Amino acid sequence: MTGRSPHILIHALPELRPGIDRNTGPPLPVHVRRTICWRCAGLRSAFIFAITWKPAEITLCPRHLIWLGPPVRTHHGLQYDVHHLPDILHAQRRHYRLVRHNGRQATADALTEAADITAFWARHGIHSDRRKPLVHALLGRNPLTGRIPPGDPITPVVTYPETVGLAHVLAMPHSRELTHTADRRRIRQLRRDIMQHLASTTNRRTAPTIHSSAGSKAACTRSPA
Repeated sequence: MTGRSPHILIHALPELRPGIDRNTGPPLPVHVRRTICWRCAGLRSAFIFAITWKPAEITLCPRHLIWLGPPVRTHHGLQYDVHHLPDILHAQRRHYRLVRHNGRQATADALTEAADITAFWARHGIHSDRRKPLVHALLGRNPLTGRIPPGDPITPVVTYPETVGLAHVLAMPHSRELTHTADRRRIRQLRRDIMQHLASTTNRRTAPTIHSSAGSKAACTRSPA
C-alpha cells in the first residue's frame, strides 16, 4: 500500500510493532513525537500534521532548519523557521555533542531539568536580555514586561540556547550529586559553571541563585554575580 518495505515502516511507525502499548510512552528509548517539518511535507505532498518518532535531541529539520519542537516531551510548541538565528543553530550542534559525550538518556534527563528552570526564568523575566533578540526575530515584537506568559509556544524556542547551556552543567557528575545539604562552596562552583556555559547568550553580569533539592533539581532566581 505504501510502497515502503516492512523494515522501513517498523522504524517510521514504531507504534505498530507487535507487543507495543501505545499508551505507555515511546516505543523507542529516549525518542519523542514530532510533527514532520512543514517544508518537507510540502515537497513530498505529505500530510502536514503527520507525526514521527525522533531522537529527543533532534529539534531542527537538518535540511530546512525548521524548529520541530522542544527537546522534552513535557513542553509543547509550534514550528518556526530559525535558519537566520545562529544561537539556535549553535545550540542544536551543542545538544548533539552533549548526547555524544553523556549518552542520550543522561542528556534527556538534564534537558528536562534545564527546560523547567529556563521556562521559569522566561515566565518571570529573569535574564530576559538573552531572549529578547530571539523573541523579536520570531514575532517582530518583545513582551512589554520582558516576561513570557506561561504555556506560550515561543518559550521552548527562545530558551533553547539557555536550556542546552544549563543542561551541560546539570549533566556534570558533581552537579548530579548535589543535594539540599550541599555546602556553599559547591553551590558557588555550580553558579560559576552555569554562568560560564550561558555567557555566550548574554552580556549581563548576573548569576542564578541555586536552591538545590533532590539531586541537581533547582529553582533559580537572579542575583548579582
